[in-house]
Amino acid sequence: MARVAEERPLAQVTLGAEPTRDGDPLQAGWAAKDVAIEVLGAAGFTQVTDKGKVVNGVEPTLRAVDGQGRRWWFEVVGGRTSNRPGAQRIELLWRAIAKGAVVAAADPDAMFGVLTVGLPSAAGGGAALAAVTGPDRPVAVVVDVLAADAADVLRRA
Repeated sequence: MARVAEERPLAQVTLGAEPTRDGDPLQAGWAAKDVAIEVLGAAGFTQVTDKGKVVNGVEPTLRAVDGQGRRWWFEVVGGRTSNRPGAQRIELLWRAIAKGAVVAAADPDAMFGVLTVGLPSAAGGGAALAAVTGPDRPVAVVVDVLAADAADVLRRA
């Protein structure tokens, strides 16, 4: 009881009601989709929109045009959570792979990318994702949007 009586309460963290666009995306409370849009802009993508569908029932998170004029579809996988963030949730990863396969079949002139805030381990679906990622495969690129080189990886894709 004496030890407890001597303890001081920790200062409370106060968060604003709305996320801001100033400062670090993590500290400012940006959603994964918002971070992805910023990274796409930094990589030179234009006409970024969250409206569009490849076929009925398949609506990737974002559509954009790269610096070479190519149409891209992007799936933002998962959220910024402390428990299994981003593509570490296997059901979300499989959904992204399926969307990439549909894009490859239904819109063969377009590219498809997976944007996430947490890459999966090989045992957690990463090996399956790697098997379908690369040139002439359903998924052209997988990018952790919180990585320092995210925009560079997208520019090279």
